[in-house]
Amino acid sequence: MTKIGRRWKSALPFISFFCLALTLATAVYTWRYEPDRFMAVYTFYAVPAGTETDENAVQRARMLARECDELLNTTAFQQSVLAYAPSDGKTFLRAVSLSDTHLIGVEAVGVEPVIVAGLANAAGRELLTQAGAVLGATGMKEIAQAQLPTSACGPKRVVKTLAVLAASFVAFSLLGMLFGSARRPLRWENGKNPSNGLPCIGGVADCESVKKKRAPACTIYDYVDRLVYENLQDTAIRVRSLRSQPGCSLTLIGLSNEEDGAALCALLAAELAAEGFDILLMELDAYKPRLRDCLAVAGTTDVLDCLQDEGALRAAILPTAIPRLCFMDFCHGADGLSYVAAAPAFASLVSDAAQSFDYVILNAPSAAAGHNAARLAAITDFTVLLAKDGRYTDAELSAEAGDVLQSAQRMGGLIFTDVPRGRFSSRYRETGMPSRKGE
Repeated sequence: MTKIGRRWKSALPFISFFCLALTLATAVYTWRYEPDRFMAVYTFYAVPAGTETDENAVQRARMLARECDELLNTTAFQQSVLAYAPSDGKTFLRAVSLSDTHLIGVEAVGVEPVIVAGLANAAGRELLTQAGAVLGATGMKEIAQAQLPTSACGPKRVVKTLAVLAASFVAFSLLGMLFGSARRPLRWENGKNPSNGLPCIGGVADCESVKKKRAPACTIYDYVDRLVYENLQDTAIRVRSLRSQPGCSLTLIGLSNEEDGAALCALLAAELAAEGFDILLMELDAYKPRLRDCLAVAGTTDVLDCLQDEGALRAAILPTAIPRLCFMDFCHGADGLSYVAAAPAFASLVSDAAQSFDYVILNAPSAAAGHNAARLAAITDFTVLLAKDGRYTDAELSAEAGDVLQSAQRMGGLIFTDVPRGRFSSRYRETGMPSRKGE
């Protein structure tokens, strides 16, 4: 997509909003406040002065109608018309050639039918009188008087509303192409690797509906809908491909709090456990420890206590309602996390745990929270970044995760979160139920 196209696409929500707002305001005004208009026509016959050939007759008739219209707009002519008919100041007069003949119509358009008909007749008769003396027309005679109009001729509300919609869309689109953002955000594209060089591990749809439905005593995995479950299966396959030894440690780091790494971390760990792997899930996000809510289990002893007392390890590792999934909570604040992330003993603890479990997964604080995420990335075998779909450009991602990218032993890849459901080629993408197309 070109730079102009990206600018227009980025401004499309604002374009749509202002177009709809302007169109709605126009529709409300024209239907509720703009009065109906009526039209009356006085018709007379007049032949242009001089002898003309047949080829010029139509053109001469048009010229005579134009001259009559100019005469209508003179101050002296208007004053003479007002001597015979009243005006409300809202009625407009014009003279037109009818069907390219010598017939000339004097049209009056206004909001009061009586005034419209009266002005059309007064202006037509006055024009019939002055056309010969002022314009040199001949053969003038009255054809039809203006009748009192019974039905409105306008405004054409539908046409007017659609015209405003089209015009506003064009105008705001031009503004969007000139002043819109030319950002090219990274998006999940069905397994294709993004342009920043990090491999794409997977994309997961939003989990908001899952979190809202979950009862307090149940794990988040109990209420996952079928589309998210499909996403987790695909992502788990890619995570398993990272493993090159019997035990593997993995750090999941969100770029910001928008990625909700705790929910995805819990779901991914639960999916790997459901596939038969022994998992130790460690809470290391001291700023927003939410794994305990996702797994419906909380501990009173954490990794910091284990570093200070080896005997606390048995009490710190908690079983969960999900078979093969164990959990280690974090009960201390951010100062405790800084100590843990920098302690060589913690690196040894993670390495030893990887010998007992198939996967040791660390839920790290977001990269925007400080250097602790980068320290944890340096400890584990692989680091996986979580990025909200369409939120970051390549440059923004590199800037947000710069410390993590430099410190990690090995980057496993990138998982996109909150991917719009319509982007998945799944039978469950609409509501979690099978679609008719997929059945």
